[in-house]
Amino acid sequence: MTLLLRLALMAVISIDALPKQIQFLRSPAREVLYSGAFGAGKTRALCLKAVMRAAVPGARELLCRKTNVSLKSTTLHTLLHQDGDLPPVLPPGTYKHNQNGKWIRLHGGGEIVYCGVDDPVTIGSLQLTGAGIDEAIELNTDNYDMIRGRIRVKVKGLANQIYSATNPGAPTHFLAERFGLNGSKKAPKTLAIITRSADNFFLPKDYLEDIASFVGVARERYYEGRWVAAEGLVYPELIDCFVDPVPAPDGENFGGIDFGWRNPFCALWATVYHVDNKPILYVHGEQYKAETPIEVHASAMHAAFPSNNCLWAADPENPENIRSLRLSGLCLEKAKKGISDGITAVNGLIAANQLFISEACTNLRKEADVYCYSDKNLKEKPVDTFNHAMDALRYLVMSVVRRGMMEVDYGEA
Repeated sequence: MTLLLRLALMAVISIDALPKQIQFLRSPAREVLYSGAFGAGKTRALCLKAVMRAAVPGARELLCRKTNVSLKSTTLHTLLHQDGDLPPVLPPGTYKHNQNGKWIRLHGGGEIVYCGVDDPVTIGSLQLTGAGIDEAIELNTDNYDMIRGRIRVKVKGLANQIYSATNPGAPTHFLAERFGLNGSKKAPKTLAIITRSADNFFLPKDYLEDIASFVGVARERYYEGRWVAAEGLVYPELIDCFVDPVPAPDGENFGGIDFGWRNPFCALWATVYHVDNKPILYVHGEQYKAETPIEVHASAMHAAFPSNNCLWAADPENPENIRSLRLSGLCLEKAKKGISDGITAVNGLIAANQLFISEACTNLRKEADVYCYSDKNLKEKPVDTFNHAMDALRYLVMSVVRRGMMEVDYGEA
């Protein structure tokens, strides 16, 4: 390890690292899971552990996430680029990066290779000293076991290890079972480190107050950090609609927009195409960010459809932002806001096997897994927090249905 890298890592650990992050970094367990709520510093801890291990000469560490798209936009960004006030985990000048080969070689040490788990051919050819998995909740047992099977290269002073960071999920998930988070007996040589949002004393007070306002299972998982079941899901089969990312097909393009500033702005974009004369709606992208100028969102939406051939259904309660997006050249209509009809429409497409969503829509997936009806108004009204992608999806689907692109049976209602 070069002196520059050693000093940089020591500075990060001594100044920025949280107590449970340090526990994660130091754990010698064969499998270690850093399970945390929002703002728990999971991705940063994962990247730091990958760098510490890869700094050992001869090391070959994998850094991965479910999809290559989400890996590049989150994990690699934290590893290589400044994130707000935080510097990159891997300091400039301490490595050589080959983007085509997807490897990062540390001066005086080993290397980090990276890819999405949606690239099993690449993973199947790797021989590794260890592997770091970001948002491991997105993986299934086969994905996890495939990575475990590649960790067998021995290097002096470096134990083989698979280390993961994730938000909590349902207690039925294989990770909850494997790490004993649902009351079961954990697998040998495994360790789970659980952390809450409030454990991160660097987080701004207003951010903590915001996520503390979540209710139901969203609060339990994403603020308290608990692995709890979601009862009364609005879209109980929506998770089954997520598929590995594929290029957008040719067809009619639609989008849905839910405005926000302190809460995230969410835009989803999709294409209606036909298979054997049956219309299919494929949601293949999202823009999901808080406290971001409308011009930035407009740029992302233009990039989704450079030919500008998309009709966007936007929340009508923010006419100023609608006007701004229209002035940017986007084609917008005011969305139909009826919650009951929108939910019926989405569930109708799910039941007819006509709705598919790219795994690259990671925030949409997180919301889908906790979007529940209120306990007091079961089957009448969903909880009104952490639902920005859910609202955008409803606007998008209703826009498609209203134009006769797809049909939904609303029954006698």
